[in-house]
Amino acid sequence: MNHPEMVAPPHARKTGASFFDWFPWEKLTIWGLFLLLVYALREFFTVIFLTFLFSYIMTNVVRRILRILSPGKERLWLHRVCVAVSFVLLLSALTGIVLFLKKPFEEQVDSLKIQFRTFDPKTLFNDVIRSTIGTWQFDRKYLSTPAGRAQLQQDFEEFRQKKSQSTAVKEFDEFKAALEKDFEAWVKGREEKARWEELIQSGQEVAELEKWVRGSKAAEIYQKDKARYDEEWAKEYIKAFGENPGEGLFENGDNPPLKKLEENKEEYERKRSQTILKKITIEELKSSRKNELQEQFKLHLGELAFMELLQSGKTDELFKVFYESPTRPRKAKDPSYTFEKYIAMREARKKSIEEFNRTQMGDLDPAEQEKNIRASFEREEKDRLAKLALEQWKFLEVEKVQKYAEDLVPQVAGYLGQWTIYLFKFTLWFALSLLLSFFITFDLPIIRKGIQSLEQSRVREFYLEIAPGLAAFGALIGRAFQAQGVIALCNTLLTFALIKVLNIRYEVFLCSLVFLCSFIPILGVVLSTVPISLVALQYNGFGTALLSIGGVLIIHFIETSILNPKILGEMMHLHPVLVLGILVVGEHFFKVWGLLLGVPVMVYIIRYVILGEESIFPARVTRAVARIAGAAPAAIKAPVPSDPSRKEAIPVGADETKVG
Repeated sequence: MNHPEMVAPPHARKTGASFFDWFPWEKLTIWGLFLLLVYALREFFTVIFLTFLFSYIMTNVVRRILRILSPGKERLWLHRVCVAVSFVLLLSALTGIVLFLKKPFEEQVDSLKIQFRTFDPKTLFNDVIRSTIGTWQFDRKYLSTPAGRAQLQQDFEEFRQKKSQSTAVKEFDEFKAALEKDFEAWVKGREEKARWEELIQSGQEVAELEKWVRGSKAAEIYQKDKARYDEEWAKEYIKAFGENPGEGLFENGDNPPLKKLEENKEEYERKRSQTILKKITIEELKSSRKNELQEQFKLHLGELAFMELLQSGKTDELFKVFYESPTRPRKAKDPSYTFEKYIAMREARKKSIEEFNRTQMGDLDPAEQEKNIRASFEREEKDRLAKLALEQWKFLEVEKVQKYAEDLVPQVAGYLGQWTIYLFKFTLWFALSLLLSFFITFDLPIIRKGIQSLEQSRVREFYLEIAPGLAAFGALIGRAFQAQGVIALCNTLLTFALIKVLNIRYEVFLCSLVFLCSFIPILGVVLSTVPISLVALQYNGFGTALLSIGGVLIIHFIETSILNPKILGEMMHLHPVLVLGILVVGEHFFKVWGLLLGVPVMVYIIRYVILGEESIFPARVTRAVARIAGAAPAAIKAPVPSDPSRKEAIPVGADETKVG
């Protein structure tokens, strides 16, 4: 059955027809009901989308295998055998990848979580300013002219005589403070994880968490609104027990009348606070803040362990383990002292500046001493010149940038702290989606026949309206994500090679971000490059950070110039400005799913719904859509009549040579 509104072009409407005559009310009702159903299932969208994606990919794999094994006839038993074997191989490959990456990924995320506790955005920002504006101003003042180079030598000699010792002390003090801060975070991170695992093994984690919440968070909440809680408690007590109370309100079951209880003020306060704190604790652990409270409790375990370590007097032994550990965070500007040299300098620093300088320069040859003094001079001079430049440039509000970074760090640290919870949820969704996609692919021939039978059922109109659009949309989304997955894998492998060549830390974690961000057009490059460049800047230096950005740009060029045309072709081609607009709007309304699906949805709307292009779909999809719509495969879109004066609609599938 062909709907007039589906096949008739806009100019075929009768002249003078009112809005209520030509508006497609039936179409609007059907799609409204469908979108309402989608909205009702929004909580399960992740599982639904992953199930669809796995089903689409595995169906294509099985179809290719069956073309080779049984090209002329569809055999249900052979189809099911191919599906079972394909899913076994898929699960084996995924299990191998997870087992191979699990340990380094966990270690790197835990290390990053610890580093974020000591991360100082202001220090990193100052390093960037020194390396950029400071270096530019330094070169401009000293290296651009012969007079400047002469001034450089003069200022350096003055620095050597007057300030080199104090500057060296200042740099060592900064290094020592940062090192001790990192050590504290390392101990807390290691101990909180160990102690939490001990509680889990002993089965005491729930009781200890509840005890901590009651003594800290619940007490804070109670004190903030004490009058209200006390009033509610008194009302509940009288309502429950009156003059002849029973048992149950207090933990010990002792419930005397309220007036009698008030005579003993100390006992009254104890029982009241005891009951209220218990109630608040239960409410907090049942709320959405439970995961956050659990992470805070782990931090408490780490802080408790560190205090015990300080009291035990065994700090130096563990500090040596930390200092010599290959995983210790070594920033680009940190000196490369041995542990013995660092301890000697630390002890000399306690005595005097002269003793410190003798210890620092004692085992260095004159050339190395000269190099260290010059490095200190350049660092201090670049800081000074950068500060003067920023004071002159009023348009650059440094304080606001630093404040924004300081506010952002706790949020990122919170996300990293709860990564195990997110990973657990996603693993459940992933496993459920794999199971559902297996059953769907396993019985796909039977399911297909069942869906096609709807064409002759009482919901025929709904089926004929929805099915063509869903078939086309599903084909576009599935094909786009399948192709983008190959591109994401290529991007990840190239980025991993770049990170290893530049010796940047946290390669597994960073490459995981690259793989996920590769599914986001244009903006994904920025989102994945920022963490790589920040890690390179923090631990390798400004030069390595620039090289990492340049390397990512080259990889992006390879993607856009070679991979996209070869794998995606022109299927997802949209202007970059339109893509960015779609991403901004999609993220605002639909968050992550808006970033992932915004561009494919817009491609479908523009190229299929509006322009009517069927070339973006495989031939089998075009034939299926045409069959559902009751049209020939080559004529899904109604042809435009050769005579503009004709008003009647041309039937779908009509021969264009007979028109007019």
